[in-house]
Amino acid sequence: MDINLEKYKKIQLMNKSYLSYKNMHNEFRPYVMFTNAPNYQNQYVNTDEFGFRLSSNINNKKISLKTLKKEEKCNVVLGGSTVFGMGASSDAKTIPSYISKTGIFCQNFGVRGATSHQEFLIFQNFVKFLPRIKNVYLISGVNDLAVASQDNSFFYPEFGCVFSEEMQFHNFWSQYSATSKIKWQVGKNKFFIIIDYLCRKFFLVRKFFSLMNFFLPSNKHQKDNLSKPEATFNEKFLHLKKSLSNDLRCWNALSKEFDFKIIYVLQPAIRWSNKKLNNHEKFLSNNQRISVGKKFYDSFMNKEIYQNFKKFVHLECKKNEIDFLDSNEILNEFPEDKNFFLDLCHLTDDGNEYIAKKLIEKYEK
Repeated sequence: MDINLEKYKKIQLMNKSYLSYKNMHNEFRPYVMFTNAPNYQNQYVNTDEFGFRLSSNINNKKISLKTLKKEEKCNVVLGGSTVFGMGASSDAKTIPSYISKTGIFCQNFGVRGATSHQEFLIFQNFVKFLPRIKNVYLISGVNDLAVASQDNSFFYPEFGCVFSEEMQFHNFWSQYSATSKIKWQVGKNKFFIIIDYLCRKFFLVRKFFSLMNFFLPSNKHQKDNLSKPEATFNEKFLHLKKSLSNDLRCWNALSKEFDFKIIYVLQPAIRWSNKKLNNHEKFLSNNQRISVGKKFYDSFMNKEIYQNFKKFVHLECKKNEIDFLDSNEILNEFPEDKNFFLDLCHLTDDGNEYIAKKLIEKYEK
């Protein structure tokens, strides 16, 4: 097993398009919790005023969500960062943009870090902008299992959880404070950002604030009533299944109301894939496992959990008249010597094109 974290980091730093995504923040939005940064622009990735990535139609023209109703019909793709196109070299190299080459524009509703429930809420909020819908593709799965795998995640069984909630809550608070008209609140926010940086960088600073917490306890109401919910991976896995079951039932109702077809695509993942990984992909997988933490990585990037989840989703889709496709099963046709994965679930331009091509062959002809 080739473990070289310095080399791994250099590979990531050399990928300029990949780094442009790392610099993009998320913003708070009601109900859906967060979206991608709105009006984000650079040579690799561009978003609209809602934070959705711009897609190109068959004539390489980018179509705004606000003008989409002028089209006769459209397709829609929902999911997390894989759908958003994390790492794609341009807006034209994402799965939705490739699907748009069929002549029917495909709206990219991918939000980095979104879970299945957030995907449903995003569609519900923005269906008002859409013309007649042909197909809705849900390219999903990894974020749900990643949420269940997070240690000490802020998980409420009937409400669920958001991915990387500590980072998201910090971003939301910073966003709220930064837009305040009261100058001292803006200054306070900047002060806490400095403290946060120092705490992450220096052990003694963390120790000092640990002692501060001891001498300045929470008020009695917080002590008595606000304990953080705790759940094991298996408990969270069970609850996310219940949540997804409910979402798929609601998707079925929406598809009948709006007369479109739904396809659930279990997204590709490097440890689930039938592709024979080349040496570069093996190196990325092994080093990312160390980088993000073995326990977290192994909790969902393994065949047993994948097979369990796949069987469950397949049965729920059948129950709700939703087509099911496991994209991992079709990767054995992809050339071994070409890179399909950029990391555990984000794809190269070739990977995005391959998935889009398979979807077009099956559902767009």
